[in-house]
Amino acid sequence: MKIVSNEIPLNIGEMIGNYITSNNISIESAARKAKMEVAEFQKILNEPTMETDTLKIISVALSHNFMTDIADIVDKELGR
Repeated sequence: MKIVSNEIPLNIGEMIGNYITSNNISIESAARKAKMEVAEFQKILNEPTMETDTLKIISVALSHNFMTDIADIVDKELGR
């Protein structure tokens, strides 16, 4: 069963891309930190979803917990 929420849109690739941009990190640098090819990293940024392991790798590489950002969005939808 797929649950769709219309409250707050969640696009993980966009979330990471916005973080990179707002922190003046180049795609090349972010990809290198995540031990990924630039093309592979760019492809990830163009996707609205990703596997949890990939999100963890990027979070650690960029020293930012994107899972907490997602949890904050869910909490807002739950009214917390």
